[in-house]
Amino acid sequence: MVTLLLNRGALISAQDHGGSTVLHLATKTGDQETIRLLMGKGAEVSPADRLGRTPLHCSAQLGYVEATKLLIDGGAFPQSTWLEEHHLGH
Repeated sequence: MVTLLLNRGALISAQDHGGSTVLHLATKTGDQETIRLLMGKGAEVSPADRLGRTPLHCSAQLGYVEATKLLIDGGAFPQSTWLEEHHLGH
């Protein structure tokens, strides 16, 4: 579905009312295939939502280890205040 939407002109960086992007949503489900697709199409790896969470924060908090590794390998920076405040950076 994501491929179809992107092929029809959907904005890869579009945000919902909470500031989440499609990459945020993919990481909240641990969907590695969609994460790879989005990063391959040039999605920003570390956009913050309105609470300051990036896709990396979402995948780490939910325990999606492989998704978290994909994001780090794709350039997401694991050091952040949000991670430290939520005890995920330790």
